[in-house]
Amino acid sequence: MSDLARHFDAEAAQYPTHIGSGHTQNRKWELIDLHAPTDGRAADIGAASGRHAVKLAARATHVVAVDPSEKMLGKLVGHARKNELAGIVQPCAAALPDLPFSNDSFDLVYCFSTLLLLSPPAQIEALKNMSRMLRPGGILIVDIAGAQSLAICYWRRHYRRQGLSGVFGQKRTHIIRLLQEMGLEM
Repeated sequence: MSDLARHFDAEAAQYPTHIGSGHTQNRKWELIDLHAPTDGRAADIGAASGRHAVKLAARATHVVAVDPSEKMLGKLVGHARKNELAGIVQPCAAALPDLPFSNDSFDLVYCFSTLLLLSPPAQIEALKNMSRMLRPGGILIVDIAGAQSLAICYWRRHYRRQGLSGVFGQKRTHIIRLLQEMGLEM
């Protein structure tokens, strides 16, 4: 088991399944809501307790919820059952940058905050893997912090105190170039 999986297994019991409208996670939901297909397949990479996956599944979109933490996935399954969506949200124990999906598998792939926990080279590999999983015309939604942002400084210290390697950002110009090389539009 990886350090990240252990960390989030320990966090699972108190990890929220719902967040108020003033929270950053709500803005992330707005992006999903705006771009998600009304049917089709979506992958929630770093799904945690399923706050986005279950909400999306309620719209009849089949969601594969990917997380390395078995305990988070257990919480997600309970959340899906409570909302009568157990068959629509499929849990998958896996971790970035390697994902067990074939090319052209999803109409939407989204990943929030999870990329930050990977080293910069692993972030690039993860972006390439998520990109290849998209069907033609599919949408990839990710958040990537700037390498020198104040948020990165705060979260790096926070996760290092938790025994992890920290979080990592990217230079904007590098990410834009990389996404364009993958054939993605911003």
